[in-house]
Formats: sequence, C-alpha cells, structure tokens
Amino acid sequence: MSDNQIVINDLSKVYDNGFDALKKINLNVKQGEILAMLGPNGAGKTTLISIICGMSPPHLALLLLMALI
Repeated sequence: MSDNQIVINDLSKVYDNGFDALKKINLNVKQGEILAMLGPNGAGKTTLISIICGMSPPHLALLLLMALI
C-alpha cells in the first residue's frame, strides 16, 4: 500500500475562454509531508488547490485523495 495522501497525474485545467491554467501537473504528497506552493501571480496555485478541494472541476486528470484517519 502506498503512503501517498495525494496523487495527481496529468492534471490539466482549461477555462471556457480557452486559457490553459494548468498543463499536465503531476504531484505526489506523502503522509506527514509539508508542501508549499510558490509562484508568481497567475501560475495556477489557487486553481490547483481549488481542484484538490473539489471546488473546481479539472479538465482532465487522475486525482486520488486519501482520507486522513
């Protein structure tokens, strides 16, 4: 069994106006890891968090979110 709590493979987000906010993002976060996302305005940080939290649908992706017990 994997100790990954978040697994994201090939996450993309394209808005209705055609803007590519995220392009094929891959991310694995293990249990107990601390993750910081840094980047300039418009880099997609808020878009990524919104998708992980279920507030925004991805365009195409495999998302696995493990419950913390």
